[in-house]
Amino acid sequence: MRFEEHQIIELFNSLTPAEQDELTRMLTKVFQTEISITPEALAEKPLEQLLPLRDIIRGYVLTKRRIPDIREAYAALDTSKLPRKVSFGRIPRVQETNDNEN
Repeated sequence: MRFEEHQIIELFNSLTPAEQDELTRMLTKVFQTEISITPEALAEKPLEQLLPLRDIIRGYVLTKRRIPDIREAYAALDTSKLPRKVSFGRIPRVQETNDNEN
């Protein structure tokens, strides 16, 4: 078994059965071909197909496991130092003076 095959199997097995079904359906739709995540099916695929498949599964697992709490993240921001007033217009240019002219 190639290393990439092993990674795919490990990632896939870390999912719940419902997540596995969802992922398999999505992969089948994206690749427009039946996708089977079994050692036998992966052994038949060339490395060029395994790498994107592994990366997609990694992203799926990461998304499922690391859902951020947006409210908590926003509350942690120190917004007290942000400006409360916004203005539009031009900033006047300051002319540079030449010290040698004096």
